[in-house]
Amino acid sequence: MPRPHPLPRAIAATSALLLALLAPLALADQTLRVVTWNVESIGAQGSAEYNAARDVLQRIGADVVAVQEIGSDADAANLLNLASDLHYNYATVATGGPFGSDRAAFMSDLILLADTAWTAAQLSGDPAANDLTRYILEAEIDVTGQGDVMNLVVNHWKSGGANADEYRRAIETQRMAQVVARMAADTPFVLMGDVNADVRDGAPTPSVFTAEPTADLPTDFVTGADIRAQFLTGGLPNDPFPVLANLARMLDAKQVDGNYATRPTSGRRLDYLFASPTLSLQGAQVYDCADEGLMGGLPLEGQPLPATTCPLASDHLPVFADLILPTGGDTPFADVPPSSWAYGYIHAIRDAGITGGCGNGNYCPQGRVTREQMAAFLVRAVEGEPAANYCGGASYYGDVDPAAWSCGYIQRLAELKITGGCGGGNYCPQGLVTRDQMAAFIVRAVAGEPGPDYCGGVAPFLDVAPSNFFCGYIKKLVELGITQGCGNGNYCPGHEVNREQMAAFLARAFLEME
Repeated sequence: MPRPHPLPRAIAATSALLLALLAPLALADQTLRVVTWNVESIGAQGSAEYNAARDVLQRIGADVVAVQEIGSDADAANLLNLASDLHYNYATVATGGPFGSDRAAFMSDLILLADTAWTAAQLSGDPAANDLTRYILEAEIDVTGQGDVMNLVVNHWKSGGANADEYRRAIETQRMAQVVARMAADTPFVLMGDVNADVRDGAPTPSVFTAEPTADLPTDFVTGADIRAQFLTGGLPNDPFPVLANLARMLDAKQVDGNYATRPTSGRRLDYLFASPTLSLQGAQVYDCADEGLMGGLPLEGQPLPATTCPLASDHLPVFADLILPTGGDTPFADVPPSSWAYGYIHAIRDAGITGGCGNGNYCPQGRVTREQMAAFLVRAVEGEPAANYCGGASYYGDVDPAAWSCGYIQRLAELKITGGCGGGNYCPQGLVTRDQMAAFIVRAVAGEPGPDYCGGVAPFLDVAPSNFFCGYIKKLVELGITQGCGNGNYCPGHEVNREQMAAFLARAFLEME
């Protein structure tokens, strides 16, 4: 059974001190990035393969990394070196076997509380069972340092297209379900790894196994008694994806160019992340070095990598996701369920102090954004709250009462040159913000005024002409990765913005979320 290896790094003592100082505080929902990667092998420290894997993982910057196909004891040592080079505080590697030396591992910047390399005998309750190709590795991590625990489970399913290979993958899927069944009912979890099957292939044949295959199983392979019992009660499902989908939702990860392949040489999607319902998703992606320079995608760390780096590291591409773990801290808005597409954005801007909601513990996600609300959002995002009674009895605009709650925000917005009002010496505080106006507000706040004729005669969207006053702002908004339009090549410039949409725009602009 593997054991966590604490890895020293320069900031470890500082981090511990900060955690101690912050211990009495209630932490808000926590965002973390997880990645799964079939690296094929790590390679010796300093080798081209090793350096490429290090560079890719540095670029992704995950909190927890799951790795598969550590091929030997020597490669396990290479993994620990890699964890140290990447400044991960904890690492754990499963032992090899029972069929071959390949194994899985975790590297973590978060506290690794416990780990288990599950065997078939442990999971089935049958001491004779020997039906796992590789041990399933589970790690329990403390995300906040204050007991907010989640579990991560990684597996590398049996490869191959023979009937016996499908049978072994079916058993491995059942064993993954048994790992989940052993968790506490309310524990958030992520299942991950190389399933060695493509969800796009459809259901394999047979749909269920009612007996062991008669060929191609290893001589020391022993199907557990619990699996054999299933033969008599409906059979063993042959398709791993419906079983996994009953446990957690499959994250929709693809490359920035829209390609779902995680093994480029075959074009197949083999590597997956599945998150439990209590975890909210900010975004998921397959990282391909060849996509550097394309617009979109989750934020990355450091400088872009050459296209040759990823294939040098592995024949698979890493899959990663940004997830939100509800903690014992701030209570989520009552009208924003975890299933909402905007849950992460809304609670991120709440945690950043950009919004306090609309009252009574709600956010009013479908409410339209007024210009006075927009002023408050932007001033808080740029520099925080203005001083009390900022207007001091006088207002820049004729239609803004100096005693109004929004006067200080509106006045500060004008001083920051983010707004010039709505004309005639007015600001129109109750006016509703449209998507073209939103572009101007946010671009001025983030990047200042775009240059004259910024669109240069080229329309960024079908419904935004180059001559449109807002064209330069909208184009810049796209370049900043804050919008991709409203679909079908359009931007919908005149549409009013609701509060959940605005949360997404603000989080992308000021919190570097995707």
